[in-house]
Amino acid sequence: MSYAENDTLRTGVLQGVSYFALIAVGFGALLFGAWKWDTARTNEAVQESEDELVRDIAAQLPPGTSHADIDKFLIAKGMPQPGYFNFNGPNPRGNGETALLWTRTASVGNPIHSCWIPLVFRLDGSDALMGYTHQVRCSSYLIDGNRDQGTPLLR
Repeated sequence: MSYAENDTLRTGVLQGVSYFALIAVGFGALLFGAWKWDTARTNEAVQESEDELVRDIAAQLPPGTSHADIDKFLIAKGMPQPGYFNFNGPNPRGNGETALLWTRTASVGNPIHSCWIPLVFRLDGSDALMGYTHQVRCSSYLIDGNRDQGTPLLR
Protein backbone atom coordinates (compact mmCIF):
# COMPACT_ATOMS: atom_id res chain seq x y z
CA MET A 1 0.00 0.00 0.00
CA SER A 2 1.43 3.32 -0.94
CA TYR A 3 0.98 6.66 0.76
CA ALA A 4 -1.58 7.81 -1.83
CA GLU A 5 -3.87 4.87 -1.09
CA ASN A 6 -3.76 5.56 2.66
CA ASP A 7 -4.59 9.20 2.04
CA THR A 8 -7.56 8.16 -0.12
CA LEU A 9 -8.83 5.85 2.65
CA ARG A 10 -8.56 8.59 5.26
CA THR A 11 -10.36 11.03 2.97
CA GLY A 12 -13.14 8.51 2.33
CA VAL A 13 -13.61 7.79 6.05
CA LEU A 14 -13.60 11.51 6.86
CA GLN A 15 -16.12 12.17 4.10
CA GLY A 16 -18.38 9.34 5.36
CA VAL A 17 -18.26 10.64 8.94
CA SER A 18 -19.02 14.16 7.68
CA TYR A 19 -22.06 12.93 5.73
CA PHE A 20 -23.29 10.98 8.75
CA ALA A 21 -22.92 14.07 10.98
CA LEU A 22 -24.74 16.20 8.42
CA ILE A 23 -27.60 13.70 8.23
CA ALA A 24 -27.80 13.51 12.05
CA VAL A 25 -27.95 17.31 12.36
CA GLY A 26 -30.61 17.51 9.63
CA PHE A 27 -32.70 14.81 11.30
CA GLY A 28 -32.36 16.57 14.67
CA ALA A 29 -33.48 19.87 13.12
CA LEU A 30 -36.46 18.11 11.52
CA LEU A 31 -37.48 16.56 14.88
CA PHE A 32 -37.11 19.90 16.65
CA GLY A 33 -39.26 21.63 14.03
CA ALA A 34 -41.93 18.92 14.31
CA TRP A 35 -41.93 19.25 18.11
CA LYS A 36 -42.29 23.06 17.92
CA TRP A 37 -45.12 22.76 15.38
CA ASP A 38 -46.93 20.15 17.50
CA THR A 39 -46.50 22.21 20.68
CA ALA A 40 -47.88 25.35 19.03
CA ARG A 41 -50.84 23.42 17.59
CA THR A 42 -51.63 21.80 20.96
CA ASN A 43 -51.32 25.11 22.84
CA GLU A 44 -53.69 26.80 20.40
CA ALA A 45 -56.24 23.99 20.72
CA VAL A 46 -56.19 24.03 24.53
CA GLN A 47 -56.49 27.82 24.65
CA GLU A 48 -59.58 27.64 22.42
CA SER A 49 -60.94 24.91 24.69
CA GLU A 50 -60.22 27.07 27.76
CA ASP A 51 -62.04 30.06 26.24
CA GLU A 52 -65.08 27.91 25.47
CA LEU A 53 -65.06 26.37 28.96
CA VAL A 54 -64.87 29.80 30.64
CA ARG A 55 -67.81 31.05 28.52
CA ASP A 56 -69.85 27.93 29.37
CA ILE A 57 -69.13 28.22 33.09
CA ALA A 58 -70.07 31.90 33.08
CA ALA A 59 -73.34 31.13 31.25
CA GLN A 60 -74.37 27.93 33.03
CA LEU A 61 -72.84 28.14 36.53
CA PRO A 62 -73.59 31.52 38.10
CA PRO A 63 -72.70 32.07 41.77
CA GLY A 64 -75.11 30.15 43.96
CA THR A 65 -75.35 27.12 41.65
CA SER A 66 -75.85 23.91 43.63
CA HIS A 67 -73.27 21.14 43.95
CA ALA A 68 -75.59 18.77 42.07
CA ASP A 69 -75.89 21.19 39.14
CA ILE A 70 -72.11 21.61 39.01
CA ASP A 71 -71.78 17.80 38.88
CA LYS A 72 -74.30 17.64 36.01
CA PHE A 73 -72.37 20.33 34.11
CA LEU A 74 -69.07 18.45 34.56
CA ILE A 75 -70.61 15.14 33.45
CA ALA A 76 -72.09 16.84 30.37
CA LYS A 77 -68.59 18.16 29.55
CA GLY A 78 -67.14 14.64 29.83
CA MET A 79 -64.93 15.36 32.83
CA PRO A 80 -63.98 12.66 35.33
CA GLN A 81 -65.78 12.25 38.66
CA PRO A 82 -64.83 15.34 40.67
CA GLY A 83 -63.13 15.18 44.04
CA TYR A 84 -64.87 16.79 46.98
CA PHE A 85 -63.39 18.05 50.25
CA ASN A 86 -65.48 19.55 53.06
CA PHE A 87 -63.57 21.69 55.58
CA ASN A 88 -66.44 21.42 58.16
CA GLY A 89 -66.34 25.16 58.54
CA PRO A 90 -64.66 28.06 56.76
CA ASN A 91 -61.35 27.21 55.13
CA PRO A 92 -58.73 29.03 57.21
CA ARG A 93 -56.51 29.50 54.16
CA GLY A 94 -59.26 30.27 51.67
CA ASN A 95 -61.79 32.93 50.82
CA GLY A 96 -64.61 31.80 53.10
CA GLU A 97 -65.42 28.58 51.27
CA THR A 98 -66.35 25.54 53.34
CA ALA A 99 -65.82 22.94 50.61
CA LEU A 100 -63.88 22.41 47.39
CA LEU A 101 -64.86 20.47 44.30
CA TRP A 102 -62.08 19.71 41.80
CA THR A 103 -61.59 17.94 38.51
CA ARG A 104 -59.77 18.39 35.22
CA THR A 105 -60.57 18.30 31.55
CA ALA A 106 -59.39 15.51 29.29
CA SER A 107 -55.90 15.99 27.89
CA VAL A 108 -55.48 17.71 24.54
CA GLY A 109 -52.48 16.66 22.49
CA ASN A 110 -50.30 13.57 22.47
CA PRO A 111 -47.41 12.03 24.45
CA ILE A 112 -45.00 14.58 23.00
CA HIS A 113 -46.96 17.54 24.37
CA SER A 114 -50.32 17.46 26.12
CA CYS A 115 -52.33 20.04 28.04
CA TRP A 116 -55.34 19.96 30.36
CA ILE A 117 -57.33 22.38 32.52
CA PRO A 118 -57.65 21.69 36.26
CA LEU A 119 -60.76 23.28 37.80
CA VAL A 120 -61.35 24.04 41.49
CA PHE A 121 -64.84 25.15 42.53
CA ARG A 122 -65.27 26.92 45.89
CA LEU A 123 -68.52 26.09 47.68
CA ASP A 124 -70.15 27.79 50.66
CA GLY A 125 -71.81 26.19 53.70
CA SER A 126 -74.91 25.22 51.69
CA ASP A 127 -72.76 23.64 48.95
CA ALA A 128 -73.56 26.51 46.58
CA LEU A 129 -70.94 27.86 44.17
CA MET A 130 -68.95 30.86 45.37
CA GLY A 131 -66.46 30.91 42.51
CA TYR A 132 -63.89 28.81 40.70
CA THR A 133 -60.30 28.86 39.51
CA HIS A 134 -58.65 27.23 36.52
CA GLN A 135 -55.24 27.17 34.91
CA VAL A 136 -54.05 25.45 31.74
CA ARG A 137 -51.19 23.06 32.46
CA CYS A 138 -48.98 21.26 29.93
CA SER A 139 -46.56 18.39 30.12
CA SER A 140 -44.60 15.94 28.01
CA TYR A 141 -45.04 12.32 28.95
CA LEU A 142 -42.03 11.32 26.86
CA ILE A 143 -39.79 13.77 28.72
CA ASP A 144 -41.32 13.94 32.21
CA GLY A 145 -43.08 10.60 32.53
CA ASN A 146 -46.13 10.42 34.74
CA ARG A 147 -44.56 12.34 37.62
CA ASP A 148 -45.04 15.84 36.22
CA GLN A 149 -48.06 17.87 37.33
CA GLY A 150 -47.65 20.11 34.34
CA THR A 151 -46.26 23.55 33.74
CA PRO A 152 -48.66 26.50 33.54
CA LEU A 153 -49.30 27.64 29.98
CA LEU A 154 -48.89 31.40 29.85
CA ARG A 155 -50.89 33.54 27.48
